[in-house]
Amino acid sequence: MRHQRSRFLFRSLRTPSTSGGTLTPANGRAATLLLNANQAVLLAFDFSALPPAFNATNILSATLKIFVAHALTPGDLKVYTITSAWTESVATNAAIPDFDPAPISTVPAAKVLDKRFLMIDVTATVIGALSGTSTNFGFLLRDSAGQIRIPSKEGPMQGPSAPLDIDANLALDANGSASFPGSVSIGANLNLAGLLRQGSDTATADLLL
Repeated sequence: MRHQRSRFLFRSLRTPSTSGGTLTPANGRAATLLLNANQAVLLAFDFSALPPAFNATNILSATLKIFVAHALTPGDLKVYTITSAWTESVATNAAIPDFDPAPISTVPAAKVLDKRFLMIDVTATVIGALSGTSTNFGFLLRDSAGQIRIPSKEGPMQGPSAPLDIDANLALDANGSASFPGSVSIGANLNLAGLLRQGSDTATADLLL
């Protein structure tokens, strides 16, 4: 099977926090974002720079990387899918967007540590957004009981803002199939312990957006 593996690294397009369920004009300008039971962080990513032939079946994995700038009193970190449109550039106080109340992932408090990355699998959500079975409005993060701070895109000195890392096989078509032209002749037993590939892997490259 031809295996063309590429890595796409998306920087967060918008990273405001909310206060008591409300977006305010100042929410989009803070260097760090506070998460607790009453204050959430919103993340959005723009997929428009993906290759034109890219489709949901190309995705091998999608990982949200959250850097904890300061763990004050960490609790379980919950990640939700946002289900309505929003912007951080509000002129007056506005309600936060709708989101699915069932978290797509929960990071236990014991793993929420100061100056550490949290790796959160969001593969199913990204596949849904790219295949059209769900919308692409981003993610809502909330600390269920404690308080932590993560860097925003306006605060690079505090640490990296949350990126989305997509690992993909560009050889797959929209049906998840790959071609294998030519012929293979085997005169004895063939034992495979890993992947069978035609050709060679392409170099992995980051696409910073």
